Amino acid sequence: MRVSAPLAAPAVLALVSLIGAAACLVRWARCLDNVAGVGAGSVFVGREPELAVLAAQERAACRGQGRVVLIGGEPGIGKTRLAQEASARAAAAGWRCVRARASEDEGCPPYWLFRQVVRDVAAIHDPRAEQRADLALVAPGLWGRAVQPDAPAERRFQMFESVREFLADAAAGTGLLVVLDDLHWADVPSLRLLRHLAAGIGTARLLLLATYRDTESAGRDELRAFLAALAREDAVSRIRLAGLTQDEVACQRAAITGSQVPPEVAAAVSRRTHGNPFFVTELGRLVGSGASGVPEAVRDTVRARLGALTPGCRAVLCPAAVLGAGIDPSAVAVVTQRDVGTVLACLDEAAAAGLVTSGGGWRFSHDLVRESALLELPTADRLTAHARMADYLRCRADAVPAVVAHHLLESLPTGDAALAARWAERAAADAMAHLAWEDAAGFYDRALRAAAGQGAADRCRLLRGLGVAQLRSFDLAAATGTLREAAGSARTAGDPVLIGEVALAMEGFTDPAWLATGKQLCDEALAGLPAADSPLRARLLAQRAAEAIYHREPEAAPLSSQALAMAERVADPHALRSALRARQVARAGPDGVRDRLELGARMLALGVADGDDDALLWGRLWRLDALIQLGRISVADAELMLLAPTVARLRSPTASWHLRGSQAALAFGRGQYDQARRLTEESVRIAAHEPTNVRVRAAYVLAPPRPTRPRATS
Repeated sequence: MRVSAPLAAPAVLALVSLIGAAACLVRWARCLDNVAGVGAGSVFVGREPELAVLAAQERAACRGQGRVVLIGGEPGIGKTRLAQEASARAAAAGWRCVRARASEDEGCPPYWLFRQVVRDVAAIHDPRAEQRADLALVAPGLWGRAVQPDAPAERRFQMFESVREFLADAAAGTGLLVVLDDLHWADVPSLRLLRHLAAGIGTARLLLLATYRDTESAGRDELRAFLAALAREDAVSRIRLAGLTQDEVACQRAAITGSQVPPEVAAAVSRRTHGNPFFVTELGRLVGSGASGVPEAVRDTVRARLGALTPGCRAVLCPAAVLGAGIDPSAVAVVTQRDVGTVLACLDEAAAAGLVTSGGGWRFSHDLVRESALLELPTADRLTAHARMADYLRCRADAVPAVVAHHLLESLPTGDAALAARWAERAAADAMAHLAWEDAAGFYDRALRAAAGQGAADRCRLLRGLGVAQLRSFDLAAATGTLREAAGSARTAGDPVLIGEVALAMEGFTDPAWLATGKQLCDEALAGLPAADSPLRARLLAQRAAEAIYHREPEAAPLSSQALAMAERVADPHALRSALRARQVARAGPDGVRDRLELGARMLALGVADGDDDALLWGRLWRLDALIQLGRISVADAELMLLAPTVARLRSPTASWHLRGSQAALAFGRGQYDQARRLTEESVRIAAHEPTNVRVRAAYVLAPPRPTRPRATS
């Protein structure tokens, strides 16, 4: 039957409407499927391609191909929510899953990300006994509080290896998924450790998911360098999240409002928010609260909801934002000078508005909520909140120096600058003891700026600490500049002890640009110190001998002899190591071969007495060199066999490099050229590999007092 045109149009329109309604119902059903099993207020929509990529990475890790996935995107785009969904699916498949979150606060303890990881993994897997001392450096309290006040640079490599092995052990069998959230706020030591894990993840059944804001790397040189370094690792892949589609926005809005969303509304919301899930939710809550109009700037949606709170609630919530993402009601009560009951009532009001959550402890519902609350607080009130929080924390027995220092420093200029400088120095020393040298450098620098008017002696001490921290993190150019400034302050103070301590800061490192300055400082300190024996004088003589050796000065041998004799008289192990090192180099010629054999034996004795594997390493290397030169190959073979277990315990690139080099030398001497070539190639690969910024360079057989390496590079 033929239908006339006037009748056809309404029929077609009706059909289109039915199809549109059916499509909405399909989207709505899909939304219900996505929401099922997800916590309240946490709607998960779309992201099927990204979930497929993560599932593929999970399968690869299951096959023993450890993987690292970086999930980037703008704030609120759903990075954390995607990681949570992946974690939930992995847990349902039998995986062990843990999550850690970086802190925006500069005062977070060293290795904060991995402190959380190690503690959570330790709850489900016991570490091996030999790993515990290293893990205690990352997560103090679980196995005592390990500190390394004068640790060499490569000591951190050993610690990183223990963390890698611990996670690999925990991942065996079931698999382990570790989510590292908000990587853009991670402390630099945590970034260095993550880079080490990415380089050595190997055959572990381990999947690391790290989320970060890729819009906030400007000014974060360490983060940018870290991301660039990870791009070179085969085990690393990336996901960048974009906004939701218009249909997905409609699904999310439907899940929030409980009703279907007209296409024109979905289009408007999608256009206004660019599909950002957080802002889609915020607009839904704002409109649902009866607010008139929709803000043009989507970030204003959060501030509009803050403005809807009672004045008393805002007076609690905004200062709480100063204290951190987590909310401690007792601390907030102290800072706001209210009783805890009033604070809890205000938090209940904020929770009803969806601005904070109480599951597992009070915290802001999203970083953007906290950031908006911070913007609402006047500067004077913010400084006061930091000062009160510092006073509250520093009176506690469990005070963390980094956290107290952070609040004191943030209270400036109205706060107590001298007190802030003292706590910053304490935080720097604590970071040094836990091998977090980058954090230590930051705190030393802030201490110097906080107490700009301190005396020359105090300034010298802080500058020397900063220089040593820069040396440990291989920023040699910055370190030499800092130590020159420290030398100027020491001279202003007129203190030969300070001058000597600055000179010794470069002990174990060789920088041609520093040698003239170092020689001058040693001479000044030796001239100003009492002539009587002392550990400091012995070490300065040894350092001066090392510089004379570099310049081929004839006084090198007598200076090294004087240093060794004095170190023996004062019986100071540190001074004795310095003197043995200097004497070994001074006797490096063919005529000193038997002296080096004896010096190696003495260094070995120190290692045995102190349980010091570094001293054992260098003692055996010196003896190996002398034995090969004497042609005593069978004895050298025996020494090499004893060296291997020490190298295995040290787990150091430098130690491994020396072992391969010694093995290659003996193979070459026997005419085993193929084996010598293979060992040499292994040595070159070790030297070229830099998983934690530990770079092994030219051959050397020197032993610093706490051995690091004779030459550092930035």
